[in-house]
Amino acid sequence: GMIYLQLGAWDQALADFDAAIDRDRRNPSLQLHRARVLLARGDYPRAVEAVVDLPLSFDSTNLLGIEAGLKKVTKAQPIINSTSAEPERLEKVPLLAKQYNTRLVALTMGASGIPIAADERVNIAIEKLIPRMLEIDFPIEDLIIAPLVLTVSGCQEYCPHLIETVRTLQ
Repeated sequence: GMIYLQLGAWDQALADFDAAIDRDRRNPSLQLHRARVLLARGDYPRAVEAVVDLPLSFDSTNLLGIEAGLKKVTKAQPIINSTSAEPERLEKVPLLAKQYNTRLVALTMGASGIPIAADERVNIAIEKLIPRMLEIDFPIEDLIIAPLVLTVSGCQEYCPHLIETVRTLQ
C-alpha cells in the first residue's frame, strides 16, 4: 500500500491497506496509513474515522458542508453542533439531523443572543426547541440541549442563572 500511496494510486493503496487491516486489526500504523490515503483523496470525515472511534461533531453554519461530511460518516452516530431558536436555523438544521440520524446540539439562544435569566433559557428550550423536534418526529434522546455559559471571569453574576438552567432542564 505504501508504494501506491506514494504514487498517488489512492484506490489501490486503500484496497491494500484494507486487506492488511483485515489480516492484522491490531496494527495501528495500518490504520494511520489508511487515514493518510483518505486524506490525500480529500475524504476528511472517513480519514478521521479511520483513527478515532468517537462520534464526529460537525460545527459549522454551512449546512451544505455539514451534509457533505455526513454523507461520508460510517462509524459512530455523528453530532451536528448546532441549532438555535433562530427561525432559519430551527427550520433547516433539525431536518438535516433527522435525515442523517445524527444527534443535535440545540442552543438556548435566539436571534437576540444568549438570554441572561435561567427562565428565558428554559423557555427557549420548552417553547421552541423541543416543540420543533416533536413536530418533525426527531428522537428526543438524540437532542442535546446546551444552556450556554457566559464568560465566568467577566460575568460572575450570571453563574447562578446557568446553574438554575441546568437544574431545570435536567
